[in-house]
Amino acid sequence: IVFRPGGVLPVTFTGITASVNTDKTHTVKWFVSNEVNLAGYVIERSGNGVRFDAIGNAAVAGTTAYSFIDASPLAAINYYRVKATSANGQVQYSAIVKLSSAATQPTFSIQPNPVENKTMHINFQKMEGLYSIRLTNKQGATVFTKQITVAAGSHVKDIALGDAVAAGVYNVVLVDAKGKQTAQTIFVQ
Repeated sequence: IVFRPGGVLPVTFTGITASVNTDKTHTVKWFVSNEVNLAGYVIERSGNGVRFDAIGNAAVAGTTAYSFIDASPLAAINYYRVKATSANGQVQYSAIVKLSSAATQPTFSIQPNPVENKTMHINFQKMEGLYSIRLTNKQGATVFTKQITVAAGSHVKDIALGDAVAAGVYNVVLVDAKGKQTAQTIFVQ
């Protein structure tokens, strides 16, 4: 067993999302736990998912959810990540999230992520029709299914998962009437 000083990570990233706002700005939200001796956060953006530039900072607030508004996103695809730096200079990065500036695409997102109180709040943007929602675990087994109808426009549907869904990481698979599937990873507390 080898013990290394400073082996404690400054934070645990539990999720990151990005969404297009009605004013065409982007909101980046990230979710954390276990902030330890953390100096702050730097929000980074990229046009290719490889080279990232700092676009803003966020102070440590001792909370589990943070957000940042990108007032001037790139014209096409935007990739976002968050860099956390500890007081002793240790750096840790969130996962990377991809977002298109084209607000005309139908999308869905789950907020907040991680899911609290076993209730998913699914935000549907420009999607309508009958959808099947399937929740699968890491092994690919389906642990929850539900059919919903979404009206035209933007709507939030609250889906209670119930006690049968344990805390953990899941994929939410949304299937439309034509069989097209869209998936998003979520964390259930």
